[in-house]
Amino acid sequence: MYIWCFATLTSCFAQKESISELYTQLDRAIEQSQHYTKLKESSIAQLKELIHQENNPKLLINTYRKIYSEYKSYQSDSAVAYIQKAIVLAQKEGLPAEVAGLKSQLALQYSTAGAFAEALEVLNHIDKKTLDESNRKDYFIAYYHVYGELGFSNIHVDTDLSQNFFSRQNAYRDTLFAILPHHSEDYLMRKEVMLTSQNKWDEALKVNDERLKMCKEGSHEYGIVAYYRYLIYRSLKNEEMKKYWLLKSAICDVKCAINDQLRSGCSPIF
Repeated sequence: MYIWCFATLTSCFAQKESISELYTQLDRAIEQSQHYTKLKESSIAQLKELIHQENNPKLLINTYRKIYSEYKSYQSDSAVAYIQKAIVLAQKEGLPAEVAGLKSQLALQYSTAGAFAEALEVLNHIDKKTLDESNRKDYFIAYYHVYGELGFSNIHVDTDLSQNFFSRQNAYRDTLFAILPHHSEDYLMRKEVMLTSQNKWDEALKVNDERLKMCKEGSHEYGIVAYYRYLIYRSLKNEEMKKYWLLKSAICDVKCAINDQLRSGCSPIF
């Protein structure tokens, strides 16, 4: 049965390279990692130059947000610093909806770094009256992430507490399912996670197929989706496909200078 599923569901994304070829690609990427880091630093430096040239507060907030986006999977402390700059400026300019959205992103960054108490502190102090179409998604995603991470981190410590956190995460997932476009990455990722947790691996692979089609191969986004594909094959105990997709993900991470992962679950280690 599993063999039939693999043949049917992975045909669109059949292995283009052998495992040994991917190891070679990863080794080569690691050898050139300083080059990729310099490219990242150059991109950030160009954005920082805009700070001194921008007089429009709203455009400056957007510049801070772009710098945060560059840093968020590269240097978490710097990501926090720049999203906080954006929050302070948005507060000064009297932009409550902007503040709520930025604080939600700050909470997500804290959660990604394992600072769960700080994440919840930020989220619990967001004025719900300021939530609108522009920021609701980020608000619910942040809660979804922090409760999922709390559930995972307590799974071997306190089973009841862990399940309580997962129940809260599921509630926020259902809220997101109700407001997100069904073909969006934010929706599909959470649908894939849900299907994987329900051991519906064939359906999860179909969703992952959709996500891969939306990504440019070699991009940061492709690396993330490849990692989720690895998680499915890890559950299926398919060693070859597990290694294949983890290597694909790792190569993307090195080339995109990714240091911090915005992914629920275990670290990507064989």
